Amino acid sequence: MKFGKYLCLLNAVIFIVYGIFYMLVPAAMSTYVTDSIPTTTSALIDMRAIYGGMSIAIGIVLAILSLKNKTLRTAIMILMVFMITMASGRMLGVALDTGANSKMYYYLISEVLIALVCGVWLKRIKDD
Repeated sequence: MKFGKYLCLLNAVIFIVYGIFYMLVPAAMSTYVTDSIPTTTSALIDMRAIYGGMSIAIGIVLAILSLKNKTLRTAIMILMVFMITMASGRMLGVALDTGANSKMYYYLISEVLIALVCGVWLKRIKDD
């Protein structure tokens, strides 16, 4: 149980920190991650909302659910679904859009690894 809790809390912190940076400095984060800056004010506003707000929300939900053993399995399932869908979108982008920078591959590898770890954990830990 402790490993699953730490896994969720670590990812919760990553989502929250990532979200805070996207909320506060979306252009700088976009440059760091994608090597480009959105060209309109509305794009920056949307980045603050989606990359910032949604990432923070995901982190908070993971943290809350991981604090109780009763809801930890749900937190791990949610984390696994996030990672699978993020990796799927990233793989689709790499295949269709081509020319991804190295960070896209680092993110993809981490998303796949976290999803696999979640899957293994879920198979090993039975419902209470």
